[in-house]
Amino acid sequence: MREMRELLRADLDLLPDYTPAHVTEPWRMIKLDSNENPYGPSPRVLAALADTRTWHYYFGQDDLREQLAQYARVKPENIVVTNGGDESIELVLRAVLEPNDAVIDAPPSFEMYRIAAIANRGRVLDVARLDDFTLDVETVIKTCQTARPEQREGSNVKAICLASPNNPDGNLLPRADLLRLLELPALVMLDEAYFEFAGTSAVDLISKYPNLVIVRTFSKWAGLAGLRVGYVIAAPEVANALHKLRAPYNVNWAGMIAARESLEDAEYLMNNVRATIAERERMRVELAKLGWRALA
Repeated sequence: MREMRELLRADLDLLPDYTPAHVTEPWRMIKLDSNENPYGPSPRVLAALADTRTWHYYFGQDDLREQLAQYARVKPENIVVTNGGDESIELVLRAVLEPNDAVIDAPPSFEMYRIAAIANRGRVLDVARLDDFTLDVETVIKTCQTARPEQREGSNVKAICLASPNNPDGNLLPRADLLRLLELPALVMLDEAYFEFAGTSAVDLISKYPNLVIVRTFSKWAGLAGLRVGYVIAAPEVANALHKLRAPYNVNWAGMIAARESLEDAEYLMNNVRATIAERERMRVELAKLGWRALA
């Protein structure tokens, strides 16, 4: 019998470990390292989940896609509902990467970009951020334009992974920089996980730039981190490809109910967002008194 090690993919050693934070009684504290929403979900979510009796059926995404299209101000054919933002990232990269294709990452950034790229047999080309944590746009463009698959040190760049606001520093990607990147022959995956806290989005560019894909989540603004609901906004051709790749019932019924009720109670949730922003600003002032400077 062959050793199990011989049957596993050799490149799995390249994958970094993602170790979730473990707290035995999270309801007793506000845990800051995972950026969870301390206010929790809308009361409508809790009531709807308590009243639901249809757990034994399969449910599709069409109704939720209609709601999300209204919320995001796009068409339903632009929407793919996912099992959290992590699945969104993984699906997008799986749709574009061939073996040895490259993904440009701009660390420090969300580590799932790297994990998803390597898991889909891609390579990661790091373009470190500048001293103030802004994106080094010129180097990203140069890397994308000069990388070649036949070069040992380079690969064909298929995707550029960026977040706005960026995780962990909170910087926004300037619109002018995004427009320059969208002219490159690569998909630009823009992670807007914190869109509601920033108040700015690139969703209006979706119809003009089919190589722009936006990833969002209900984990932050709606307090649904444990239910794992996210969505992708993309050109119909890209969205159709993601639908082919995702599992038929990738989002559980509880998550879809929670997302639906969250959208119906968006104003309540946005009040919590505004309260979080106010606390952020208060903390910025207090940290400054201690000699610390908040980045964004």
